[in-house]
Amino acid sequence: MTFQEVLTEAVNEFIRFGFDNQERLDYWIKELRQAAVKSLVSEDQLRRELEKSLKGAYDRLVTKGGLVSKDVSRFTVDRLTPKLRQELDRRIMASANLIKLNREESISNTLRRFAGWATSIPPGGSKVVDRREEKKQIKKDLGLLPFKERRVIIDQTHKLINNIKEVVAMHNLLEHSIKCPPKFSPDSTSPNLASLPQNGHGSSLSSLFRVGIGLK
Repeated sequence: MTFQEVLTEAVNEFIRFGFDNQERLDYWIKELRQAAVKSLVSEDQLRRELEKSLKGAYDRLVTKGGLVSKDVSRFTVDRLTPKLRQELDRRIMASANLIKLNREESISNTLRRFAGWATSIPPGGSKVVDRREEKKQIKKDLGLLPFKERRVIIDQTHKLINNIKEVVAMHNLLEHSIKCPPKFSPDSTSPNLASLPQNGHGSSLSSLFRVGIGLK
């Protein structure tokens, strides 16, 4: 049976009999949990969709040279590939864990709502319950879960892209500081920041940090 069908049977039974014993509640919570899990896209399929999105972004930037520009060479990207690959693997693991936690939370919230409603029905049942509205409220979290999971995949893909660009930006900054170290004033141990290239706002580090990779 679908989750909706199981929920309908559970609601009907409590409307008829009310909360008269814990065993009845435990039975339906178990049935609802199993039906909820079966109603969702499998974790394996969801992980494949997640990896497809993240690896697609990684391939566009790294494998296919999307990062390469007049300020970022192919050689630089190749040197950074192991580090960038670690970022991809880390993002996949973190995203999968987040999706799993969201699923557990949605199912738990759904069962908690059902239990709260069921235990409010007096023994002997009730004739003044809006079945449709109660079922709508009980399954609310579960209904929103597919949207939340798609949102996680989109957000985590954007974070991966930004993190990859940041790794390259930091590398560029360090390379520039080695090749063009700041000049020192004769009477001071502090760097002469005026010797560094300035952008339109007078921020040299910001200019260096964001060079050539499209960060805004």
